[in-house]
Amino acid sequence: MIPVSNARFINHSCSPNCIVNDDLTVVTIRSVRCNEDLTISYNIVDKNEDPGLWNQRWTFKCLCGAKNCQDFIDKYVNPNGTPWNSNNHKNFINKYNSALSL
Repeated sequence: MIPVSNARFINHSCSPNCIVNDDLTVVTIRSVRCNEDLTISYNIVDKNEDPGLWNQRWTFKCLCGAKNCQDFIDKYVNPNGTPWNSNNHKNFINKYNSALSL
């Protein structure tokens, strides 16, 4: 899910305090309290991002304890928590293929 970098050692939270940039740098997105773990969301997909299809081997029961905890991490979600679906993937591929044919 995360390419080889130090980011692979960061735990998941449904209410993360960090993101991983395109250059694989870990950046905080809110204030982090002393002794608070750095966390990222393993399944949030940003706008215009195509993660491909979810691999069921990545599914796990979430125990992060956040108010917005998803309970099971078993699919990609949009930043607002709504499910990301394969139609998004198909639309992305169609736009990509159209751009290549220009």
